[in-house]
Amino acid sequence: VPGRNIGGTEAVLIVTAMMVETEDATQVRLPVARGWLPAEELTGADGHIDPSLAPAPPQGEVEITGRLEASEAASGGVSGGVASEVATPLLVNEWGSPMYSGFVSLEEPGGGLQPLPAAESEFSRGLDWQNIGYSLQWVLFGAFFLYLWWRSVRAAHLDEIADRREALERMLEDSKTDASSSTTSPTTVPATAGPTPDKDV
Repeated sequence: VPGRNIGGTEAVLIVTAMMVETEDATQVRLPVARGWLPAEELTGADGHIDPSLAPAPPQGEVEITGRLEASEAASGGVSGGVASEVATPLLVNEWGSPMYSGFVSLEEPGGGLQPLPAAESEFSRGLDWQNIGYSLQWVLFGAFFLYLWWRSVRAAHLDEIADRREALERMLEDSKTDASSSTTSPTTVPATAGPTPDKDV
């Protein structure tokens, strides 16, 4: 990746794909910025950057230590092994997928390479108070909407209790009215005449 200025030196970044095996045995490509070299050391006889002049990457199983950086924005392309940026959208077209969205910058590169300075990315530049402020705003908005929802549910519950109480009171009043309006009618028992005594004629 040419076109960089590091400490006043025109530099070229050396980026290699590292195969990482995940827990499910999937092979995922991880772009690794191994370091940088002065552009003059990688310039061929035709005056263009020659990737074959870069130090070969280590072979076999390796363990690396580095700094996680965000993918750069893609504005160019890849031609002859030379990319315009360390951008995942460009590298995935060159190397294939799956691929991690960021890249790792080695802390101690080998092969005569120089370590890259920290990039101004969301991973390396530290706290972004503006983003933190936006996050707090969303938390407050969420809490406010939860409060409104709680008030709505509580009001509906209280209204339901009031309706039930009112219905119960009406039932009790109706029962009292029915009890007071109902009267007991007197029962008349007809008298039965007894036997008439015989009279002498």
